[in-house]
Amino acid sequence: MNDAQIFQIFGIGLFLIGLAWVIDGKAYKQTLRDILNNRGVLLLMGLFALITGYLIVALYDTDSIIVTILGWVALVKGLFIIVIPSLGKSLYAALENIKKYLIIMPWIVLAMGAALIYAGYFA
Repeated sequence: MNDAQIFQIFGIGLFLIGLAWVIDGKAYKQTLRDILNNRGVLLLMGLFALITGYLIVALYDTDSIIVTILGWVALVKGLFIIVIPSLGKSLYAALENIKKYLIIMPWIVLAMGAALIYAGYFA
């Protein structure tokens, strides 16, 4: 797997999440609340993030700092979700009350996804 393929995977994922969030923010917020209240789904998400981050960090030898950062972020996110799931719940509850976050963040996620898609397919 090379840098372009990792950018493509993360880019498509972020772009679709950002697009769903922009199109129907209320439904997306409800989905996140449901995920945070379902411990089984939360555990699976944590395991997926942990495994993805570990595979990128441990097995992928790259000079790209962006790929390394993506791997470490996924690894740390997975550890936090598995070890301290209540932290994620309280963080999301705090962010949900900030109106500017709810307006700006979907567009940031969409733009990051588009940038990674561009880097993966065209750069």
